[in-house]
Formats: sequence, C-alpha cells, structure tokens
Amino acid sequence: MNWSRHRVFVKRINTCLSILDLITAAYLMLLSLGLMLGGLIGGIARATLVGVERIDTDYIWIQGVSKEYLALLPEWENPNII
Repeated sequence: MNWSRHRVFVKRINTCLSILDLITAAYLMLLSLGLMLGGLIGGIARATLVGVERIDTDYIWIQGVSKEYLALLPEWENPNII
C-alpha cells in the first residue's frame, strides 16, 4: 500500500470515528435529558409538602407531616413567652 492510499484509508477511518463520536454524544445527551426530566417529574410527584394549616395565639397546626415524625417530637409546654 503506498502512502497516498494509506492516507485516504486513515482519513476515512477518522471520519467514521468522528461520526460515531457525534452519534454517541447525541445519544448520551438525549439519555441524560430524559433522566433529568424523569427525576424532576418523579421528585415533584413524590414530594411531601409541609405547611401551616392554622395559626392561633398559642398553637400552630401543621399539615403534611407523618404520624411517626409527630410521635418523635417532645410534648410542648406553653411557657407564655411574651
């Protein structure tokens, strides 16, 4: 094989590898975009939001908290802080 045929052969190999690299990069970009959107949608769907239901002068009622978490909290005593 002379040098000009070898050079053409190497150029063709490099071109094929470059195209393969672009296809792989595009595939990975689409895959990562899908995973990111899936995580975002799943996080929004599974998130538990804690909020205030009602505020009184002495008490605050909260919503969205599990009963197990509420059982861990100590009994609250009203210290009448002014």
